[in-house]
Amino acid sequence: MGGPSTLYMPFTAVKSGGGGGRFHFHQDNQYTRFDGPGINIWFALMEMKPENGCLQMAPASHLMGTLDSVESEDRDGHRTVAIEPEDFLPLRMMPGDAVAFSRLTLHGSGANSSDEPRLGYAVQFHRDDVRAARAGVDIGLLKENPRYEIRPVDAISPGNE
Repeated sequence: MGGPSTLYMPFTAVKSGGGGGRFHFHQDNQYTRFDGPGINIWFALMEMKPENGCLQMAPASHLMGTLDSVESEDRDGHRTVAIEPEDFLPLRMMPGDAVAFSRLTLHGSGANSSDEPRLGYAVQFHRDDVRAARAGVDIGLLKENPRYEIRPVDAISPGNE
């Protein structure tokens, strides 16, 4: 990342079985636009394959910069690129595997057609000098205006979960 960095956002990625959960191709920079480097690290907590809606990426798409986006056609509140890529790779992963990619990488996932839920975990980081904008509004230096207040855990003990 070229300098000190800070956690921007952690999240669990759960996709129910039975055909749901398709996530349109997008760049994370189409939501909150960073003016500098940001990285995502995505961890498989179970086997990821096309049948259960694994992550999909368009190779070298980060080199195109932030692309124009539109609201997804199903109006689910998510952004998507105007033209879905023809050249993308499904990322088959085993539990414990991780992939790191830029906020500019075009990615999405297919529907989970299996009967079991699919589970992953992701964290996003930004370099400490990165400014950002949401919906075209400058929110300033991310380190000074974090999206979430994330504190370390002091201790976990029985009865104190």
